[in-house]
Amino acid sequence: MSTVPSVAAGNRPAAVFLGAGDTKARQVVEQLVSEGLPVGVLDSVDDIEADLGAIRVLLVDQLIAREAEGLKRISSVLCADDVQRLVIVLVHAKITFADRLALSSLGDLSLCSADSASSVRSRIREWGRDRSLDGHKVLLVEDSKTDAYLATKYMTEMGLQVLHIARAEQVLGAIDMFRPDLILSDLHLPGCTGDQMVRVLRQDPEVTMPILLLSSESCPEKQLMAMSAGADGFIRKPLKSLPFKRVLKTTLRRSSALQNRMHRDAMTGLLNRQQFDVWLQRAVARRASCCLAVMDVDHFKSVNDRFGHSVGDEVLVRLAKLLEDGLRSTDHSARTGGEEFGVIMYDCTPEAAVGVLDRIRQEFMAVAFSAADEVFHSSVSIGVTLIQGMATEVYQRADSALYKAKKEGRNRIKLAP
Repeated sequence: MSTVPSVAAGNRPAAVFLGAGDTKARQVVEQLVSEGLPVGVLDSVDDIEADLGAIRVLLVDQLIAREAEGLKRISSVLCADDVQRLVIVLVHAKITFADRLALSSLGDLSLCSADSASSVRSRIREWGRDRSLDGHKVLLVEDSKTDAYLATKYMTEMGLQVLHIARAEQVLGAIDMFRPDLILSDLHLPGCTGDQMVRVLRQDPEVTMPILLLSSESCPEKQLMAMSAGADGFIRKPLKSLPFKRVLKTTLRRSSALQNRMHRDAMTGLLNRQQFDVWLQRAVARRASCCLAVMDVDHFKSVNDRFGHSVGDEVLVRLAKLLEDGLRSTDHSARTGGEEFGVIMYDCTPEAAVGVLDRIRQEFMAVAFSAADEVFHSSVSIGVTLIQGMATEVYQRADSALYKAKKEGRNRIKLAP
C-alpha cells in the first residue's frame, strides 16, 4: 500500500507527485515521505488544474512525461498563471535529447534519478533557497536621477535592497560597505564609462558578483565590447518593467545557485566548513552575544560498517533537516566534517543555545531508522561555548566541551565554562 498522502485529503505538502503504477519514481517519493518531506499524490492531470494554487513543486514520473498528449496538457495547465514552480522529472530509463526538448515546455525543470531520494530532496531545497529574492542587494551606479528612480522602483517592488550611487569612483567603498549580490551600472558615467569601471572591479578576484550594464546603446559591436570588459549582461534603456525584472530574477537566481553550490555541502545542503569558518570570523568581529556549537554523531562508523554508507547518509541528512527546521533563519548550520556539524547562533545566551540544541538532540534521538530489517536509533553529542576571543580559541573551547560530552557517555550536551 502506498504511503504517499493524497493532496485531496486537505494536505498542503512541500511537493506533489504525478505518477502511474508502482514505478521507481513512486518508490523514491515514498522514501522522501518516510524521511519527513511532505509529498502529496495526484491521480491525474486534472488534479494539477484543481490544486494549481497550492502547487509549487511538481514531481512527475518519466513515463507520464513521455506521453505527448499528457505532456502538452501538463504544460498548458502550468502556464495558466504566472506563479514560479519547479518541475522535477524522476528518471528511471534512458532519456534522449528529443525527450529533453519536449520536456522544456514545462518551464523551470530539473531531471533527477529515481534511484536517489537525496538528489531530489537537495534540488527542492536548493530551489526554495534560490527563488527568494527578498533581501538580495543590488548596487545601482546611475548618474541620471530619472533612470535611477525608475530602476529603484522596479527593484524594490521585487523585494530587493538597493543602494544608489551616482559616480564610478564611489563604487569600491560602496562594495565594501554594502556587499551587493549584483551591480547594475549605466554604461555612460561622468569621468569613467561603465565598461572602464567593470575593468577596475574585475582587477579584484573577490569581486565575482554579476555586473549588468544599462544603456540606450543600440550598436551590437559596442555592446559586445562593453561586455568583454567583464560584464555579464546588457539591458537596453528605456527600462520596461517586465523584461527588466525577468533579467534581474534570472541573473540573481543563477548567481545564488552557483554560490550555494560553492558554499554548501552537496549531501545535506548545509554550509560547508570553509563558508562556516567565514561566518564564524564575522560572528567574532560582531562582539555581540553569539554562541558556537560543535556536534558529532555518536558511533557513526559502526552505522556505516553495519548498514552501509547509504544508511549513514540518511542519518546525516535527517540531523541536517532537524537543524534547519529547529534553528532560526538568521542562524548558521554546517556540516564541517564526515559526521561533524557546527552551529552559530546569533543574539543568544549560552543557556538559551543549550535549550534549543538539546531539544534538537532529543528529536534526533527519537528518529527511527530502518535498515536490513532492523530499526535503530542514533544520537549526537554537542559542545557549546560563547563566541568570545579569537576564532581558533572559540573552536577549541567548543571542541573541549564536545569531548567532555563524549567522555561522560555521549548523547548529551555540555556548555564550556
